[in-house]
Amino acid sequence: MATTQSFNYSMGIQSSNIVATGIAIYLMGRLGRRTFMMSGLTAIATCMLIIGILGVVGISAAARGAGVGAMMVLINLSFKLSLGPAVYTIIGETPNSRVRAQSIVLARTSYILGNLVNGQIIPRQLGVKAWNWGAKCGFYWLGLCLIGITYIYFRLPEMKGRSFLELDHLFAERVPARKFKGYHLDLDEIRKSDKDNAFERVAAEDAPTLPSTTLPSTTRA
Repeated sequence: MATTQSFNYSMGIQSSNIVATGIAIYLMGRLGRRTFMMSGLTAIATCMLIIGILGVVGISAAARGAGVGAMMVLINLSFKLSLGPAVYTIIGETPNSRVRAQSIVLARTSYILGNLVNGQIIPRQLGVKAWNWGAKCGFYWLGLCLIGITYIYFRLPEMKGRSFLELDHLFAERVPARKFKGYHLDLDEIRKSDKDNAFERVAAEDAPTLPSTTLPSTTRA
């Protein structure tokens, strides 16, 4: 791809990021986190499939470059409309309050490790003197997207409109992630149960501890 054309695509990607992030702020509270993640990753998977196909069909290098560039703009647009802003909300809402800090640290660590792996793989995929996959590497990323879509369907709950108290009880009752959205909870019963448990914990902590006494032996020599 020519330098000027590459610069134009880069500017197009950055411009789409700004527009998409503004739209995502409006849509986040209306569509739900699960919907955001599933739709965004599906769109990205579709673009990756098209990129992979462009890598195997017999077209000119210029046409292939233009097609891949257009798909990259759409991928970035889809990411900023969905996965990009949604993950920060999900990582803040999903963990239990007792382990939220540890969960965020683990998630960030996993993200950094993933970037280290990708930093080694991507140059080899695109390098002419390495694997030289070119646009065919879209099939590789399509496979990862399909794994992500499967994980989201079975493991990512819909947390829109739920309080932290509700989420804790849904996880405690082992409700399947895909059933969170329509699951009914009796909030009054939950609050009463939590209040009773709190009183029991306080009573147990405040109960005096009696010193153990040893009864004198009544056995005579």
